[in-house]
Amino acid sequence: MWRLALLLVLALSVRAQDDDADRLLTSVRQPVILEANLPNITVGFKTGASEPAAASSPVTYSYPSECQPPAPTDVATDLFKSTGTSWAVTWTAGDKSKPEQTFTVQCGENVQCNSTDVISVADIPYGTSEAVLSGLSAGVSYTCFVVAVNDAGRTCSSPVEYQTEICDCPTTTDANTFANFTLGNINGQSGWTMQDSFGNCVGNCPYDQAITEYNGVNVWRVSNAQGTFGFSDVSTSPGVGPAGETGASLWNNYGTDNTKPFDPPQFGASATSSCFCSAMKFRSVTEAAQPGFSLEYTPAAKQSTWRMSFVEINDNGVDGFDLKIQDRVNVSKNAAVNDCTGKPNNCPFGSGSNTTNVPSSATGFGYNTDNVLAVSIEFRPGIIETSDAGDTLYTGNDLVKIYANGNLIFVGTTWEAYYYALRPVVSPPWPADPDPKKQAVNSIMFRAEKPSVPDLEGEGIYITSFEQSAPN
Repeated sequence: MWRLALLLVLALSVRAQDDDADRLLTSVRQPVILEANLPNITVGFKTGASEPAAASSPVTYSYPSECQPPAPTDVATDLFKSTGTSWAVTWTAGDKSKPEQTFTVQCGENVQCNSTDVISVADIPYGTSEAVLSGLSAGVSYTCFVVAVNDAGRTCSSPVEYQTEICDCPTTTDANTFANFTLGNINGQSGWTMQDSFGNCVGNCPYDQAITEYNGVNVWRVSNAQGTFGFSDVSTSPGVGPAGETGASLWNNYGTDNTKPFDPPQFGASATSSCFCSAMKFRSVTEAAQPGFSLEYTPAAKQSTWRMSFVEINDNGVDGFDLKIQDRVNVSKNAAVNDCTGKPNNCPFGSGSNTTNVPSSATGFGYNTDNVLAVSIEFRPGIIETSDAGDTLYTGNDLVKIYANGNLIFVGTTWEAYYYALRPVVSPPWPADPDPKKQAVNSIMFRAEKPSVPDLEGEGIYITSFEQSAPN
């Protein structure tokens, strides 16, 4: 700004005539900057060292358009910090060779960048690349911008569509879940099952599990000493909800009366909630490493083969339990009919599989401590579609959050894209059905997959508390 003031002083320095037209002044009328608050600058003049300056009319200066700040780029939602009433955002700032600038973060419903009906936070200093905008409403779709601002004007980022959360799931559990259970096999107690809906147990029922006592309290012990390749006949929690997006159902392997099979399978119940919450507290039976221990904790339709998420607890054999998490992104619509050669992610069962491994150093799951795993799902209508070389790719817009000991360690999506693309409700060959099947869930599948680890018989983990819900 001082450079601009200097230029104005030089431009306004002139020799002036005296009131007597016959004589020229030999002195220079000296301009003085009295006030310089852009875009207005007030200039005064004096003709002697002691003469006070008299103010001129303000001179208005406008920056040329090329002085406007460049638009912020790489604007992205930080889902780890966003909530049901806030938008957490990161961005990359442009070149600061322009006049001094700040940033404004703003969101509104169906708005343009220059709309006034927005919620905003302004005067974010240059050099900052993240912010949290609070005051939003839960369950609302917003159009959001990051705006670079200086005296020359405002420059907007590309719009970002953001939907606030509506699910508020607990991230811990202290329920005495198994207090009234009978010691022994959990199957058939208070809605827990490890048989399919026809009473069959195809795998190694009753597996290596039992209600037992630990520190004078009933708990459920389970290991993978006896594994399975099955799904509908594994240990499964009681049914709640169901939860799913509008029009979703429990597409499982039995009909509405639960007594006979259908081909194709009929739905068991329609979704009544868009939120599914679950949490369990567990600890190691041996309080030491159990190499090979593994147990899946998977939101699913009870007594079915259809899952909507995948979480696996694995003993790392050193210092605790790691997590393996899978969601499905960019699932090829043509995966069902593609040749898998050289394109394994587009094969039916592997299509779009996206794996995240979280080590024990991040989970905090130790051998001699109580550990809490919580999984929440917010089901949202629709699907995200993109194009790639003539193919249609699906990515779910459902929101999955996974917590370890109360800390958010994963944000992703469900497997809905898998079902949109593959429609796997009858046996191969695909495609089986022209309509996508919207999957709902109502339980947690505790699945010990083969290969079995017989040395873990009677060991594994104690599940001391478990809770699930499908709040409206």
